[in-house]
Amino acid sequence: MDKTQTLNNIRALVSQNQITKEELLKAYDEGQENKPHDVLNRKIGVAESLYFIGGLIVFIGISVLIFQNWETLNTFTRILVTLGSGIIAYIVGILLGLNKDTDPVGYAFHLIAALVLPLGMFIAFDAAGIEPNTSGYMSIIFGTLFFLYLASFLLLKKLIFVIFAIIFGSTLYFTFINFIIGSSPLLNDLSFNEYRVLILGASYILLGYSFAGTDKKGLSGSLYGIGVFGVLASTLALGGWSPTQNVLWELLFPGLALASIFATFYFNSRSFMLWGTLFLMIYILKITGEYFTDSLGWPLSLVLVGLALMMIGFFAFSLNKKFKSPQAA
Repeated sequence: MDKTQTLNNIRALVSQNQITKEELLKAYDEGQENKPHDVLNRKIGVAESLYFIGGLIVFIGISVLIFQNWETLNTFTRILVTLGSGIIAYIVGILLGLNKDTDPVGYAFHLIAALVLPLGMFIAFDAAGIEPNTSGYMSIIFGTLFFLYLASFLLLKKLIFVIFAIIFGSTLYFTFINFIIGSSPLLNDLSFNEYRVLILGASYILLGYSFAGTDKKGLSGSLYGIGVFGVLASTLALGGWSPTQNVLWELLFPGLALASIFATFYFNSRSFMLWGTLFLMIYILKITGEYFTDSLGWPLSLVLVGLALMMIGFFAFSLNKKFKSPQAA
């Protein structure tokens, strides 16, 4: 049963005097009480902000302690202060999250854990005589953290676990590809890395879309913004610069930028219009700079493209008025 049908049924019951206003309000209040509580699904207040800032300062303190006293601390102490404190912070965050009143403090401990655990794992690998900076062992570290936070989300349904799973999953994406291709010259190929960013950006957009209709929809706007930025920045870079430009990507890019502008109304997120418009302007300046700077036609080209942008903006504004939604991100 969709929302419209439900509201129509309620109106029918009200008109037939089968349900009262008090009963409706009581049902609403009970629904609010049973709604899953997640700090990050509402606006973060001053107290929550201080919790997160405090967690960040704790991480900085641990890092300074380790690096200032690296030579005087033995191996066990190094691991205990980093990996040990990260595990403890994760467990404390879980326990605090069991109570609605202490849940915001628990998020701060999850932040500490997510920052300290990678450092602790690197130090543990180093203590075992393993070089942790290689792509293979980095993939193991970030893969472990990715599955830890993915499993935590599946079990506890908290938005913060999704955020950390995305961060560690994105890092795993780069390190694991580096591990697969090994010492291939592709690693030093700028275009190869631009394609990787393009794929990751598209993945962020799809992931944001998958969250749009769920109770995690608060994350969709950020994923859309990061994703469309990655897609447009990488495709603009793939076009290159004269005389070694990639003509195919130079021709495709304005279509992608325009598609991004109008995708605002499909994805219900202003991030697409913001980045699409900005990158379209950058592209136009790039093209005119490449092909018209040495001719008298450059000023005229700038005037024409400026007028074209004004027309695009007016058209987008007209569409925005037609399809405007209060839920736009």
